Amino acid sequence: MSYKTLYLLFCLFHTFKQWLDRRFTAIGMAIIGCLLISAIVGIDTKLTMAYQVFTFL
Repeated sequence: MSYKTLYLLFCLFHTFKQWLDRRFTAIGMAIIGCLLISAIVGIDTKLTMAYQVFTFL
């Protein structure tokens, strides 16, 4: 990767993090994190019950 690409990725990540910090509180960020984790774990609905947590969140 070139330095320009790394710098662009850094700028995009920084901008996204600033947007998240302005839009959501700490509790909101925790709920978003739980939502993402339960969405990833609950893909197969026959093996886990995590899809119910996803629906609740």
